[in-house]
Amino acid sequence: MSEDIIRGDIRLCDFGEPQGYTAAKKRPVVVIQNNIANRKSQTIIVTIIRTNPKVGELPVGIKLEPGLTGLKETSYVDLGHIYTVNRDELGIKIGSVNRVDILKINIAKEISLGQREYPVK
Repeated sequence: MSEDIIRGDIRLCDFGEPQGYTAAKKRPVVVIQNNIANRKSQTIIVTIIRTNPKVGELPVGIKLEPGLTGLKETSYVDLGHIYTVNRDELGIKIGSVNRVDILKINIAKEISLGQREYPVK
């Protein structure tokens, strides 16, 4: 029996070989799909985690600190890169994001998808 995949999980995902500007190789992701779909679907919606601090300067970037997240260094959820992956491409759970970060991810996702206005400076 496989381990449950839960919204907010941080897991490794194998994106395979690089193709253009898409994610490549194994890297951490956050599961952003709802838990009902996570239980029933063979595909899971995730967003990529990067270590580049410039991502944190974007309205679609959320800063994550090491610790309970399971990450080894300060990292940034990049809601500008949302992927649907096959369940079997997700590896082990390395941590999770807290409820406050989930709320920030929700807002950044809405900005990324054009569902929320973002004031331009």
